[in-house]
Amino acid sequence: MAGTTANRNNRYSQYLLFIAAITILAGIHIYLFDTSPRRSLMRGELQRHHTLGRDLSASVDEQPSVDFKKFIRKVSQPTNSPTPAPTPKHAEIPPTETPKPTVTPKPTPALKPTEALKPTEALKPTEALKPTETLKPTEAAKATKPSRPAEVSKPTKVLKHTEAPRPTVVISTITPPQPEDRLQHMMYWEKKGGFKAHPMTIPKNPEDRKYLVFDTWKGGFNNERMSLELAFVLAYVTNRILVLPPPFDFYLLSRSSYEDYFDLEDMKKGHPTLTWAEFQKDFPQLRPDAIKGVERLSLILKWSSDTIGNEVFVHPAIPTDPAQLERAKKFARNRKLIEYTPEMKAQKILYIPERVLLGYFYMFFYHVDPEQEMYVKNLVKYHLHYRKRFHEAAVSIVNNLNNYSSFHLRKGDFQFSDQRNFPSHDLFNNIKSIFKPREKLYVSTDEKDASVRKEYFRLFEEDRHKIHTLDQFMPAVQSIEKNFYGLVEQLVCTQARVFVGTRLSTFSSYIVRMRGYMGEKNHDTLVTYLKYPGDYKQGYDSPPWHHPELGYCSWCREYSAAWEPWDNPSPLLSHKR
Repeated sequence: MAGTTANRNNRYSQYLLFIAAITILAGIHIYLFDTSPRRSLMRGELQRHHTLGRDLSASVDEQPSVDFKKFIRKVSQPTNSPTPAPTPKHAEIPPTETPKPTVTPKPTPALKPTEALKPTEALKPTEALKPTETLKPTEAAKATKPSRPAEVSKPTKVLKHTEAPRPTVVISTITPPQPEDRLQHMMYWEKKGGFKAHPMTIPKNPEDRKYLVFDTWKGGFNNERMSLELAFVLAYVTNRILVLPPPFDFYLLSRSSYEDYFDLEDMKKGHPTLTWAEFQKDFPQLRPDAIKGVERLSLILKWSSDTIGNEVFVHPAIPTDPAQLERAKKFARNRKLIEYTPEMKAQKILYIPERVLLGYFYMFFYHVDPEQEMYVKNLVKYHLHYRKRFHEAAVSIVNNLNNYSSFHLRKGDFQFSDQRNFPSHDLFNNIKSIFKPREKLYVSTDEKDASVRKEYFRLFEEDRHKIHTLDQFMPAVQSIEKNFYGLVEQLVCTQARVFVGTRLSTFSSYIVRMRGYMGEKNHDTLVTYLKYPGDYKQGYDSPPWHHPELGYCSWCREYSAAWEPWDNPSPLLSHKR
């Protein structure tokens, strides 16, 4: 009996050892070769942690280390939650494609070296984040933080109407233009193509030299700029040396001279131009600091009205051919045709007094030869431009803003009260559809009252636009005198995706023309006063200046005729942005 019991116990012990050996072998097999969903998810999680830790080490917080054995135990623990479905293999998401949200977390694909997050890298407009929002290093870590492998998805939270959905981050690999590239783009006068100026030869004998002297408009800077353009072209068509006035007090600006704003050397390459100091060397009887007295030495040019707005200067003379004369009259739109008379030609000095020259040169001068028309437009475009230093200051602001739109809010002393006092809610409703959702907006304004500025900006900020003004970029203009801030702001607005100006503002108008000069895709005339697009007449955006549906105005807005032949305009731009 005792022997039988001993044999039975021995067989039972052998049976237990056999079961233990089988269990150990099965465990080793599972450890090495198991391909179950949980085990696959674990391997993917480990690989993702390793990849993110390698590729994002320079720009995100260090990823936590993973204990392999603890991870196995955690995944292997039983749970009452439903087992997640197997995670299918997936391809990398292209940088420009927004991934669709899924119920089950998926391993995030490894970022390529070119996709490394940078502090200044901006998101594309098609992304769920604000199109102008920039990822910071800490934000990048949050955006790419891995999900827990076995976590059960929670039901989607129903957002209130005041809440915004969480953004889906997609990294853009598009490299923004480098500062030097942007600067070259803005320096449009260096892209002359086949154009070459043929300036007149200054006679060696001073007695044979003839001059054109003009006084200022005594208005704002952009009105003074128009006076300079008119005088520059008049000097060319009359074959005279242009004389700039001495330094004077620009309206709302300190005492300065034209050559402080414009590239004098390039002006001289286009047409002979003298400063007042250079001109005074031949006429020492004139005062060095004032233009007064020159009228006694010259013929004073007078027009039938206070300004040139009711005349058209025909170059070289009013045509006698009926067809050419009809074309000139069509250009004039009932204005009086005038020409360079023998009396004018005989004078050594022609003098234009103050508050006469106001308007756009391409409206005042009619050229019988169409090639002369384009030559004059190119002469102004390539040889009468702002100094390079203002472009250099502007480009640093542009590169900080990157993708943005802009508008001009003219307030201050603006003489047109309907524009100056235009209600903020009407302005917002008029132009809000022009801008992209959440687009950055650069606002150029002369409004000094902080409460007024805040009221105008509030509606755009509530619509999730980020507002920027020059005050935020003062380091960029620290080497620029305050007199020239307006020029820098104009140049910043030229690089916006779309620009909306203030009606009747010559500040806004010149931005439109420079956008045309620079070849911007959108150089339309859009104003805050009109509701987009319903209030715009056909062709208002970019018409020839003589468009039949538009009232005539010699100074209040720019037209595509500034850079195109007046009777052969490009097709009108559509309202689609």
